[in-house]
Amino acid sequence: ALTLAALATTVAVGAMQQMFHSLLDLSRLASGLVKPEPASLSVNALLRELESMFGAAARSKGLDLRMRACPWRVKSDPQLLRQILQNLVANAVRYTERGGVLVGCRQRGAMLGIEVWDTGPGIAREALDSIFVEFVRLGRQGHEGDRGLGVGLAIAREASRVLGHALTARSRPGRGSCF
Repeated sequence: ALTLAALATTVAVGAMQQMFHSLLDLSRLASGLVKPEPASLSVNALLRELESMFGAAARSKGLDLRMRACPWRVKSDPQLLRQILQNLVANAVRYTERGGVLVGCRQRGAMLGIEVWDTGPGIAREALDSIFVEFVRLGRQGHEGDRGLGVGLAIAREASRVLGHALTARSRPGRGSCF
């Protein structure tokens, strides 16, 4: 049996490892060391992965996590696109207290947008640009034990840049956000 001190140490080491890996990912992306390897991907397969990764966490908070079926395929680097979507959905689940998170697609001509909508607290217009800067957290803490490091959106922004994909945010304070 683990003592309380051993459990606290294990949690602290895990958090430090997560921070180290996140900072390493950000550094590798920003320095140009990551070269995308595009492949044809099923968006529905990505959505199923997101549901399996975040469904339990959303349900434990009483949130509705919905993945709207998307029959299209996209050409992108599977790992980088997955990392972007994981960071966006993780933030949406972390900061949404009521309602839910919806992930779906919109076709715009030959392009496909994958959108993550939430009913979270929203972000003031003047703060929207700063949320993509590493270590910016806008004072929101999330649940105890589930606090973000403030690098997820910076990693998503850098991965999007490397892929040549656009990453935008729209938000209405008190209503939610869309990435």
